Amino acid sequence: MNGKKAFAPRSAKIRITGLENYTRCGVALKLDLVANLGQLELERHAARSAAWLFVTKGCLKYSGDLVRVTQIINGGRNGIGDRRERFEKAKSVLV
Repeated sequence: MNGKKAFAPRSAKIRITGLENYTRCGVALKLDLVANLGQLELERHAARSAAWLFVTKGCLKYSGDLVRVTQIINGGRNGIGDRRERFEKAKSVLV
């Protein structure tokens, strides 16, 4: 792993992985996520961290393209069927 230690604490919504990402997310959210690993399991922080990653990865310009956003966040199409169902359900409630 290029001398880097794996770092992927449990978190909700979109999982933040890697110590560098965890640290950057914490700075953006004004939270010490590294010292308090369970914070992203709390709904309020999980939602904010998901939004942070979505924006940081440039997903806003593809916000209607579920497949492209999935590829950006996950690197592939794993779970696309389930994700599509959830996306459509959310759209029906929100739009």
